[in-house]
Amino acid sequence: MRPPKRKATEQGVTLMECLVAMMVAAVIVTAISPALLIAFASRVQNYKADQAMKAAQGEIDRVRSVIEKGDYSGNWTEQLPPRISPEAGAFNADLNQVGAPQPSQNMGVCPQLNVQGSTQPTTWCTVDINGDGDWDLGVQTFRSNTPSTAYASAGNRPVAFVMGVRVYSKTALTSSPSRLINPPGRKTASLGLTAGESLSLPLITRYEPIVRSDLPTSRAAYCELNWRIAGGSGQNPCD
Repeated sequence: MRPPKRKATEQGVTLMECLVAMMVAAVIVTAISPALLIAFASRVQNYKADQAMKAAQGEIDRVRSVIEKGDYSGNWTEQLPPRISPEAGAFNADLNQVGAPQPSQNMGVCPQLNVQGSTQPTTWCTVDINGDGDWDLGVQTFRSNTPSTAYASAGNRPVAFVMGVRVYSKTALTSSPSRLINPPGRKTASLGLTAGESLSLPLITRYEPIVRSDLPTSRAAYCELNWRIAGGSGQNPCD
């Protein structure tokens, strides 16, 4: 005797159910996609800012090493950033007045050497941060001149000055150089997603005092530098 046939209890999904499932999936993807994109873009921006900070610190450390070494042979001042005022002139530490880097003044791979030996602070050099053979960041360096007393006591050598560093993205220097804020002062691009800022402002701006520390006059030079930065004029109180 054959067992009775069972009725089918399982049925396939209908076309309407498939459409509803696809709509639900689309809504979920649409809801989470902006958050994922923002997280990814923020991660990329943070990485660029971190690499920009390292590039700026690298240039500061390099220049400080040149000053501390005290090797005045040959054209040693070519190892220093371009100055914004003549060395023997009135002290000028207003680095905010320095203009944005000019695309036509790319000096090649960093470190930037001041081969002109004069005032061309809008020159810059390039850094490859991922080793792919193509540069990613542009580094602009410049400096004040040395206060007169410190300059004379060191044998007319720049042993105390303020150094400025700005680091720009490649896109800012190549895609839309006309949009660069000039001069940018201390302004930097935020870590948000504002495209206008990232294309018109540096990622990092650093100002650092550089003073040779092993001279008998080093303390006086540091004192005079800070006094001049603060706007001091007339008789030097650090003598």
